[in-house]
Amino acid sequence: MTKEEIAKKQLALASKVYSLSSGTLLINMRYMAKAISRLGVAVCEGSYKCDGRTVSFDPAHLLARYRQSERLPVHDQLHMLMHCVFRHWHTGEGLDRARWNAACDIVTEAAIMRVAADFCDNDKIAEKSAEILELSLKVRPFTAEKLYAYFCSIDLPEEKAEEYAGIFGVDNHTGWYRDPPKAPEDEEPPHISPEIVEGDKDRQPEPEDSDEPGDDPTQEGEGEDSLPPDGGDNDSGGDSGLQEYLENERRAREQQLDEEWKQMSKEIQSELENFGKYHGDESQYLVQLLEHLNRERYDYGAFLKRFAVSGEVMRADLDAFEPGFYSYGLSLYGNVALIEPPEYKETHLVRDFVIAIDTSGSVRGDLVQAFMQKTYNILKSTESFFTRVNIFIIQCDTEVREAVQITCQADLDRYIAKMELKGLGGTDFRPVFDYIDDLRGKGVLTGLKGMVYFTDGKGIFPERKPPYDAAFAFIGEPPESVPAWAVKLTLEREDIMDER
Repeated sequence: MTKEEIAKKQLALASKVYSLSSGTLLINMRYMAKAISRLGVAVCEGSYKCDGRTVSFDPAHLLARYRQSERLPVHDQLHMLMHCVFRHWHTGEGLDRARWNAACDIVTEAAIMRVAADFCDNDKIAEKSAEILELSLKVRPFTAEKLYAYFCSIDLPEEKAEEYAGIFGVDNHTGWYRDPPKAPEDEEPPHISPEIVEGDKDRQPEPEDSDEPGDDPTQEGEGEDSLPPDGGDNDSGGDSGLQEYLENERRAREQQLDEEWKQMSKEIQSELENFGKYHGDESQYLVQLLEHLNRERYDYGAFLKRFAVSGEVMRADLDAFEPGFYSYGLSLYGNVALIEPPEYKETHLVRDFVIAIDTSGSVRGDLVQAFMQKTYNILKSTESFFTRVNIFIIQCDTEVREAVQITCQADLDRYIAKMELKGLGGTDFRPVFDYIDDLRGKGVLTGLKGMVYFTDGKGIFPERKPPYDAAFAFIGEPPESVPAWAVKLTLEREDIMDER
């Protein structure tokens, strides 16, 4: 028998095992049905891979796991499925990959051991249980975000993170990141060409790097960009406008995928809450994790945009830009474009705004500094900041201690560099609103749409709603005394101190 024939038989057997594993999950965890059907199937070399769109498996590796125990392929598939439900692959810039990978694998295995222990068999159970018990006593709720923040706080060595990954890991996480490290060429084996498995044609594996779309209808339109990231054969050496256009397209696809899994996660939570008695008491652990995951949380940058006003900025308007004509001109005339994007763009940015800071003794100074730094980073970006602005930064405990007017980025830079907290007394929110009313009466804040007040919430609120939106950014859960008219923005410590 030739190597090609052996590879085909391996693929056929592995595909059947994968299909049987999916069926086992569907029978035992019906609430996962939609999530299972969302993932396409492909083949790869090495270990498993899953990026939220496709599960890729090495036939030899899958069959080796099956020989070890017929339950392990079910466990492995559930492990990757949990990563998707928890949206672990939705990562940000500047993430410590080793710590994040370890945190995600540990939390995922903890969930599986609670809700589907029968699938775990004896795969390092004692070792996993001991580590999970020790970490769960220090991190609550036991989510990947919380565990990652804990690893960063103790400066977990990379060697220890890799040790955790060896104990808890199942799949290769390189597909989670935009620029995964490439293996040496001598370690890059060729892909196995898949064959349709009789009786399982609806879940036909496909090559991981194939240019053809998969049979899964949910994968339609989610392939690679029609143009490569470097602009293809463009002789101009790469154009920033086209690069930005392609980057925006990539981000839009990632956002759409994140929204799909977020919705599926909420549906799973809802079914477990409504029909939990049919799934056993163990499902309540998963419900608690999903409640924390699906709790209404805000992207602070997106939150600031609700207070933006319309205006024109000098920036290429890529929404009105047709890359086809642009690329055709470059190919026809060299560096001469037929049509270029408009130089001005109508957009919504922050102009008049108030940032109030609770400087009472109950608010920690490092959190205030971190909150201001986060706000500064957002406002400093050209996507959020007009060239000329009218922003007031007010420090207040029981009275206004300092009010600084920011009119340009240079003012903001100087304030952040020399910022000192003033006050440290009790907490009364009313003086800030009185101060803003005075500025509005004097015509200083004519275009004010809203303000944000960073606080722990332990203070006296105004009785009446102001004529603009007032948001309170709380660390942790807001107190019951928050008035109904207040916009409540709940932030966790890691939302401010560590950006994912």
